[in-house]
Amino acid sequence: AQRRVIEKLLPILAPNSRLAERMPIGKEEIIKSADRQLVADYYAKWYRPDNTTLLVVGDLDLAEIEKSIAANFKNWKESVNKAKNADPGVKPYASVRASVITDPELTETEVSVSNVDSLVKLQTIGDYRRQQVEGIGTWILNRRLTALIEKGATPFQRADVSVTPFLNACKYANGRASGKPDQWEPMLLALLTEIKRAREFGFLEQELDDAKTQALASAEQSAKTEITLDARAFLSRMNNALSQEQKPMSEIQRLELMKAILPTIKLEEVSTAFKQNFATNTRLLLITMPEKAGLQAPTETEILNVGAKAEASKVEAPTATARKALRVWAGKRQAW
Repeated sequence: AQRRVIEKLLPILAPNSRLAERMPIGKEEIIKSADRQLVADYYAKWYRPDNTTLLVVGDLDLAEIEKSIAANFKNWKESVNKAKNADPGVKPYASVRASVITDPELTETEVSVSNVDSLVKLQTIGDYRRQQVEGIGTWILNRRLTALIEKGATPFQRADVSVTPFLNACKYANGRASGKPDQWEPMLLALLTEIKRAREFGFLEQELDDAKTQALASAEQSAKTEITLDARAFLSRMNNALSQEQKPMSEIQRLELMKAILPTIKLEEVSTAFKQNFATNTRLLLITMPEKAGLQAPTETEILNVGAKAEASKVEAPTATARKALRVWAGKRQAW
């Protein structure tokens, strides 16, 4: 079911792009009809020295590894005509749209709001800082959503927001919530309302402090445990960085970078970044739901009307919560 949903989603998410034409793995009919020459030509076109990084991970002798690489790759010659990667053709959204995807094997309904923008590669310290600014905003709202769900104050059972690269083709800001099949309208309204609250009033200093504390603690834990990663996990991490054209960092390097960056991040820029990523005039409202008797899928107009209702509603500003002060007495921490 998820595969079918993705195939229906890509033309909606990225219309008139290469993503809309096919999945990266290709089309079944082309793969089945491919002859040896087609495969050989494809391999020669893309699998070439200047387009390759060799990763070796393990408790190995460096000199022996270099000797083995030289022996096995000495005849691999550079291509004369070096093909360049095609532009995926994903364009930033310029309007508000709505759509519905149904499938008979889905068991719950998911509502989402998405904004697509040009891909910004993570290659400099400034890029990394921007990523942390955006991540802090989504972390804060995710914690708000979790708190509401735990209180039973939402029509959805799960919800989250994120800002990430999508298939190395675009920047993808997404908020989603899921729950009972017939609850698309209250779920969408509640999700958009919480996003509007964050967009309209921003975040609190208290929330920013909590987010920084969590981010630093996470970086410290990763630095402590990196040495326990097995070769496959470490290799996967390195490959993921290279596939996004990043210079890989160790977790200790990442920790030192976080220590330098986090104190410089201000509340206003976190709130501003969130507002820009979840703009209301360039977004896609999407409902993904089961296809079954007795369950009526909404029209695009109905979805847009819910979006307009959410934006017209009045939301209250978030308020800071009282925290218990900690006092050290006789070597013990006690709450007062």
